This record gives sequence, structure tokens and C-alpha cells, in this order.
Amino acid sequence: MKSLKIIDGSPDLVEVQAGVTGANDVLVDVAAVGVSRDDFTALANPGVTPGRRFAGTVAAVGHAVTGFAVGDVVVSAPPGACGACGACLRGDDAYCARAEVLYAGIRPGVDADGGLAGQVNVSEKFLALAPELDLAVAAFACDTGVHAMHALRSAGDAITAGNTVAVLGTSALAACTRVLLDVVAAVEVLAISDYSAENQAQVLADFAHDGIAAVLVMDRTQQACDFATAIAATGSAIVLAANGTGEALVQPMPVMRYEASVRAIDYANRADLIELLKVLKLSPLEVEHERVCLDEFASFDADRLAAIEPGLVVVV
Repeated sequence: MKSLKIIDGSPDLVEVQAGVTGANDVLVDVAAVGVSRDDFTALANPGVTPGRRFAGTVAAVGHAVTGFAVGDVVVSAPPGACGACGACLRGDDAYCARAEVLYAGIRPGVDADGGLAGQVNVSEKFLALAPELDLAVAAFACDTGVHAMHALRSAGDAITAGNTVAVLGTSALAACTRVLLDVVAAVEVLAISDYSAENQAQVLADFAHDGIAAVLVMDRTQQACDFATAIAATGSAIVLAANGTGEALVQPMPVMRYEASVRAIDYANRADLIELLKVLKLSPLEVEHERVCLDEFASFDADRLAAIEPGLVVVV
């Protein structure tokens, strides 16, 4: 079968044999993979097939597997948590302090082969059952979609019916966040991509009475972060997605937004994905995203890999 490897910094397709399915492993016929630039940087070990976020159909299961059967539609999933460390106890299992001990050596796309291949062998811990939907959409959901859901959940009670929520950015991640807000919360969604001083003044004037309860910075430029702290209401939640390196500083100032909280997020939790999959059963995501075939993706050079934006799906 074809498998993508990174050779001298650039992707290349090679022929490999599918690995042997272990007792707790599931062999998946890969249909699509959601990719990000992190898949091709220091995250993946040399020689490993990239692709942490994939969707496909179960082709075989190990004899000890109980949660999946041949023919099931599955997506890759965060593996869960130890349940005992501080991160797990507060519900942030993606930041589990024991993850390296529990899962080192079996993480697809990191230290074991990932989804950018015809098939992938993966521990059942890294899979979740998916609703019957377009598998490219499923791959988009378990990559970009789950990070949008993580942003919503990270904002907590600020995502409450009747509140105004600002979503900053123009990427597929920002668009996905707006779609999810429309589906899961009866909030007023304010889409912002103009970070000028004039627009800042206009937003502050328009929402001077009730304020903006949450500001989700989904394209994390410094300009967007500065805009977020300027428009956030007292007591609001500012969430900075991992899409960028901008920083937000909320300073204590009289009658200003000193009670606003800022949270920078990275990985999504398994609970985020499970909740997203429940949403998809009722309302499939309809977000524009780019799709390329595996052969075309293999022609990308190192510069194009480094410039990948959220929302790219590789169809295998």
C-alpha cells in the first residue's frame, strides 16, 4: 500500500506492507486525513507516517478489541486520561501528566505510523465511532472541528443563551467555530476580521450596554489578540486557539476589563470529540474546507507544508 513519509523535509509516497494487527489494535481503511503544519514539524518522529487525525472504516480488529467491529466508521480520537493527575481531575485530559508513560510508542502520527496511508493500525484507545457522514467531513471534524468545540467548552458559562460571542478570524477554524455556535448555543455570534481602531470603537459602541461575554480568537495573530482584550466585557472569557502565536494581556484598569479571563488552548479533549460527534448526528458540519488527494499532497514541498492552514483534508 502507499504510505507518505517525510524524506529530507519533503513528503514522498512509498510502498509499505500493512503492519500486523495486535490484540488491542484496529486496522482502519483510511478515507481522509485532516492535517496541520504540526504534523510535519518536530511533533512526528523521523520515519513515522504522519497523520494524527483521520477517518475511515474498520477492516480488521484484534482478538481483545471489544468496542469496534469490521465495517464500523471511525475517527481518530484523543486517548483519554489517567484520571488522577491535576489536568485530568479538572477535565483537561489532553494535558494528562502521565500521557507519555501511558501512550508513548503507540500514538499514531507521532511515534507510530499515522493515517496518511492506505491503512493504519492503531490502538483502540485512539478511535471513536463516528456517525454516518462524508468521511472527508469526518476527518475535518476530528481535526479542525474538535478544536472549535474545545474553544467553546473552554469559554465555559460565557457561552450561554442570550450572550454575545465574538469569533475573530477568517480561517476554516473560525468558520467552524461560528457554525458550531449557531448549532449548539442560542447566542448572538459576531464575526470579526477587521481589527482597525475604527471597528474597535464601533464594536464597543454597539455593545456598550450588554457587553461581549466571550471572545474566541481562532486566528491568533497579535493584532487579533489586542482587539480581543479591547472589546471583551468585564467578567468575559477570552479564548486563544492554537492557530498562531499572539498573546493577550488583560491589565487591571479602572472601569475596564480587569476581571476578564484569558485561556490559551492547544489540544482538544476526548470529551470535546464525543460531544462534537453527538452534534454531527443531528446536524452535519457545513464548512468550506480544502481537499486534496494523497498523490497531490505528496507533491508539496517543505515551504507548503509549513504554510498549511486549518481545514486542509487529504483524501486517501
